Amino acid sequence: MKYQILPLQDFTVLKNDMVKDASYFVLCQLEDSLGGANHAITIHNNMIFDGNEEVPLASNKPNLDHCCESLGNGDVTWKKVYKAYRYSNIM
Repeated sequence: MKYQILPLQDFTVLKNDMVKDASYFVLCQLEDSLGGANHAITIHNNMIFDGNEEVPLASNKPNLDHCCESLGNGDVTWKKVYKAYRYSNIM
């Protein structure tokens, strides 16, 4: 498979319809409330795929918070997407 990779500027994950589209997946580097940007997730078809989780999570603020706090500090919450890249299949 070949993919077209598009960097996304100012990507707002909870307000962008792109994450609901099954034809894309978006790789997101998360920034937490302490300013750390050391965790990445993939969002596809409005679901969060996190390597620390056994099953996909619905794309919402509580689950983005959970993705950030799962790194060991329960007081940390999700702040924003630090970097994002959209991948689309090239036929």
